[in-house]
Amino acid sequence: MHPRRLLSVCVLPMALVLLAGLARAQAPQQDPQDTASEPALELPTGEPLDLSTPEPDEIKGAKPDRAWIDHLLQRVGLGGFGSKFPRELSGGMQQRASIVRALALKPSVLLMDEPFGALDSFTREEMNRLVEEIWLDRPTTIVFITHSIEEAIFLSDRVIVMSARPGRVAREYQVPFARPRSLEIMATKEVFDLQNAIKLDIVGGRTSQMQAPLRSAVAAS
Repeated sequence: MHPRRLLSVCVLPMALVLLAGLARAQAPQQDPQDTASEPALELPTGEPLDLSTPEPDEIKGAKPDRAWIDHLLQRVGLGGFGSKFPRELSGGMQQRASIVRALALKPSVLLMDEPFGALDSFTREEMNRLVEEIWLDRPTTIVFITHSIEEAIFLSDRVIVMSARPGRVAREYQVPFARPRSLEIMATKEVFDLQNAIKLDIVGGRTSQMQAPLRSAVAAS
């Protein structure tokens, strides 16, 4: 996978489990929580939002890079909030903290399952811009699950549309627009046409699936 790719996919969370190597396709396991999607950052011990806590870094057997964590906190506008509990932060601040926690490990691949789905539209757009800015500053491969076509186009180099059960790759779209993706770029006819093409693929696939049982019933009669 290209180390500078942002990839959006419309799939079930199980796809992230398979990508992470935590389950086999023929024997799926319970979905784990991916770091960037879960805003509740309070540790099981009840400790506050100290992102330099070794807990996540123990996974990699490395000491926490406090300078990098402090840089990330400043980068997302959370400087001075490292000792706060999640309940003391707003929803948007919790999502920013989730991004910091995920990036604190300096991952080569980051799996994000609809991390901003519960946010209002303005905060969601702000988080999308933040993800792009951080990605431009430190490129890494991101697999981003979303049901928002606009979000997929804004963030991604490639958009993969998945079919309904059984989930398969229905279509792949290249997103050729320059970065950073400004509001002016997102308002162009080219973006509008790509968004409509993806939407038609999704709607067309759902329509075909709904019509299939009807055709089978008619054939059986």
